[in-house]
Formats: sequence, structure tokens, C-alpha cells
Amino acid sequence: MNYDRDILERVLREVENKKIKTEAAAEQRRREVYERLPRIAEIDASLRTTVLDIIRASFGKGEDTAALIRRAHEKNSALVSEREAILTGAGLPSDCTEPKYSCDICSDEGYTGGELCPCVIKKYRAAVAEEINSRLILREHDFDSFDLSLYPEAGVGISPRAQMREVYDFCRNYATSFEDMYDSLFMTGESGLGKTFLASCIARKVADSGFSVVFETAFSVLGAYEDLKFGREGADTSVFESCDLLILDDVGSEMPTPFASAALFNLINLRRNSDRKTIIISSLKKPELIKRYGKQMLSRLEGDFVKLEFLGEDVRLMR
Repeated sequence: MNYDRDILERVLREVENKKIKTEAAAEQRRREVYERLPRIAEIDASLRTTVLDIIRASFGKGEDTAALIRRAHEKNSALVSEREAILTGAGLPSDCTEPKYSCDICSDEGYTGGELCPCVIKKYRAAVAEEINSRLILREHDFDSFDLSLYPEAGVGISPRAQMREVYDFCRNYATSFEDMYDSLFMTGESGLGKTFLASCIARKVADSGFSVVFETAFSVLGAYEDLKFGREGADTSVFESCDLLILDDVGSEMPTPFASAALFNLINLRRNSDRKTIIISSLKKPELIKRYGKQMLSRLEGDFVKLEFLGEDVRLMR
């Protein structure tokens, strides 16, 4: 999985801060217990000493060493039993002075065995979902709210409703099985037929599954590449190239310049070569695509993308 660096760093900071607060709370409880039950402080100091005695003895040799280790273990066991009895008698749990970490695997370190702990990955996925949801314009939209009844049943050849049912089923399966999908998508059709709607549904589902998703207009993305070209401060296009799913909305609405066409083609090519999926959304018809981007771009869209054609009348006017 490709991680969004900023989001991951934020999650790790949150985990670190939680660990600091947890340990500070444990230290406060320990001070209170020591003040109330001074014998616990004495026992804890003795336990630290017996642990050191065991370590020192383990480096020795012979029968005396074995006897030293045995006596240290016996002393340790007796102290632990006395400690538990005192705390229980005072109505306190035996581990009341220990930190209560939220994760038993990594103790809120964030890593285990040199890898990200599952607790961090879970938090990261939630943060990614929150991030994509905050950026999407259609935040209230999901697959269950897609209304096929807005598309006509009658039509020449396949009806718009039948066509859109196939498109809907494909998009839902694509989002659910994103990790196993290899195809990028080209959503085409007139404005107002639900292209951005279904792309938003895919984005939310994929983000909820923990993948990095960027949903932007072509105008915004290509503008970032223009900023990079001219060395403008803060220009950064790396997220468009590295995210697991890039959704480019309104392709064809940006300024028609040779630079924009080349930047778009290069971005699509780069993501294709690195096996990252892209969704292109455009209302341009085939002749318009050729005129604006050339036959090479059309060949790429028709050869490397699954084409989803949206049919019907502007559903926004029917709601």
C-alpha cells in the first residue's frame, strides 16, 4: 500500500502523544499509590534490585551462580505476592501503577517488528477516509443513494436505465474489489448524468478501505503542474503520481494549451507504468477529445481504460 506521508505522520504523532499522556497518567497514579501505601514504593525499589541481581548472576558460572539466580527469583516472587496482597487489600488492581496502553501489540509505539503496527494502519485508514470525505463536494452521496429511476427505461437500443444499471454495478464492484482490480476507468457522457456522483462513491469506498485517494478537477491538477513548471512556491505534484487512486474530474474544462495536454498525457502514462489506477471523467465526445488532446491520448484512453458510457437526461434537473 502507498501511504500518504502527511496523513501517516499525523497519525504517528497522535499515537506518540497518546503514549506520552498514558505514561504521564500512570506516573501520577504511581505517585498517589506510593503516598498512600509507602510499602509499595519500597517493594518496587526492591523488585528493581532483584532484577539486576538476576542479570548479574546470569553472567556468572558454576553452582553458586545457579543458587544466586534461584534465590533472586524466590525473593522476586515473594515481593510480587506481597505487593498484590497490599494493593488488593486497599481495593486497587495489581497493575494500577502500570500504563494502560491502547494497543497490546506495540504499547502505543506505532511499530512492531520494524513494521507499522496494525493499530496505526487502522487509524491511518480512518484518517484517509476522513480526509477524502472532507474534500468531496458530494459528501452525502454513496452507492445506496444512487437513483436508477431517474434514467429513462425506453430508448433506442439499450435503454439508459439498463445501461446505467450496468455502469452502477460495475462501479460498485470496482470499489469493493479495488485491491484486485487492474483497470483504470474512463467515464464519458453528457453533463449531469452521474459521472462525478459515482466517482465520488468509488472514492469514498476505496478510501474507507485504507487506500490513498485524490479527487480533483483536471483544472486544479494541471494548474499544479504549471506551478511546478514555473517554479512557484509550494508547487508539488507528487501526490497525483503516487496515490493509489487518482480521480480527474471535468477533463476538458481546463485551458486548452499544449502544455496542459502534454502534462495530462505524461501523468496518465506515469501512473499506468507504475500500476496505479486512474479515473478520467469527461463530457467531451470523441472528435472533441482528438481535437484537444490528439489521437495518441484517445488511443491511450480506449486501449488502457475501461470505458463507462453514461446515458440519459440531466438527472440534476429531475431531482
